[in-house]
Amino acid sequence: MRAYFRRLIRWRVGVGWYVVAFLAPVAGWAIVAYVNVLLGAAPPSPVQLAGWSLIVTSTLGFLVNPFAGAWEEPGWRGYALPLLLRRHSALVASAVVGVIWALWHIPLFLTGLIPWPDAVLVFALSFVFTAIYLHTAGSVLIAFLLHASINGAGEFFLGLFAAGDRVRMYWIMAALSAVVVIVAIVVSRDRWRRVPAGRDTDDAAIGTPLGAEATDRE
Repeated sequence: MRAYFRRLIRWRVGVGWYVVAFLAPVAGWAIVAYVNVLLGAAPPSPVQLAGWSLIVTSTLGFLVNPFAGAWEEPGWRGYALPLLLRRHSALVASAVVGVIWALWHIPLFLTGLIPWPDAVLVFALSFVFTAIYLHTAGSVLIAFLLHASINGAGEFFLGLFAAGDRVRMYWIMAALSAVVVIVAIVVSRDRWRRVPAGRDTDDAAIGTPLGAEATDRE
């Protein structure tokens, strides 16, 4: 339990990871929106784009609302992922969490609040979250901030489109996430395929941080 709660509040990961958590989703959704327009979507109007401050307010809303998606992270990256990493490689662990995470959204799919392609996006994002988890020595705090930022920025950029154009956004974001994951795996393929020799502790599951700035000094 001590290891679990330490992961939840692990904040000494380097300023760069906070920048990534808050700004990478904004940049990612902006790229996706641009590609969507190139593929034939109706361009957003100046009035729509002027409402960009929704990114900030929406992200803050996801951070403080205990029923929002970001608050799933104590379960996904706080408990499930490190437990799986004790006995499986990062690739296998990410895939398992990705499937469960996608199934978790089924009620939202059935009620029409989120389109079904979001399941593909969630699965791809599971690997992205694992990559950041490994780089930050298992910081659930960074995962929490990243999750809120993805949802907050997504609420704005998805709102710029309607019908099929909006659905296409999910597919493009899933493709972009897949590219990020492929690069991460190529850069550190051994880390993704390795199964830890010690299977009884979270330290064995997390291993040595991939970045020196992510070293936990607690």
